Amino acid sequence: MANWTREQSDRICAIRDEILKMGSDNFNRFGGEFEGGIHLQKDPMEYAQLIVFLQSKENPPKSFLEIGSAAGGGCFALHHYLNFNRIVIMDDNNHVKSPMREQVLAEVDRKEYIGDAHSEDALNYIKGGNKFDLILIDADQTYGGTLSFIDTYMEFLEEGGILVLHNITESSCSGVGQVDMLVSKGYKDYKVIEKFTTCRGRLGLGLYSR
Repeated sequence: MANWTREQSDRICAIRDEILKMGSDNFNRFGGEFEGGIHLQKDPMEYAQLIVFLQSKENPPKSFLEIGSAAGGGCFALHHYLNFNRIVIMDDNNHVKSPMREQVLAEVDRKEYIGDAHSEDALNYIKGGNKFDLILIDADQTYGGTLSFIDTYMEFLEEGGILVLHNITESSCSGVGQVDMLVSKGYKDYKVIEKFTTCRGRLGLGLYSR
């Protein structure tokens, strides 16, 4: 777990409180003060910790690839605090809240690939371009699908970049949790940078690098 300074801890709480006011997709599952707004599908405290951790880096991320966006709330919140200069979203738009993304991200400059992020077509979409400082994966949450995502998209991380998995706790999504455990045991020498979970032990964010 991160050793936060008093200033960072205060900042985390402040950002958490701001995120609570942005709107949740599901109050019982994700927390929040109300359902609606940006329809965030992340735990506000976990996300606040992620944001402060990224802000505290010597070179905070400026390019962002999100795989699995749904309504776009996760992208909105990260961009709000990190002000990315390049954003690419990959989503198959099968989530019931996907149609809301156009409204949630109306003022966020981005490119979107609509389709299966596992496909060769998806890889061709980002091949040849610059790599990414930050990649967040919240899509296919099976063991095989998550492992395939890590193996594929680690190659698109900039040196010093971070790949984030959402739902690493067994209680949330067992497939993602199993991949987190595998990487924690030294799979392919990927590095575990940090993990953020709340006292409720649900959802969870895992941070990794090459």
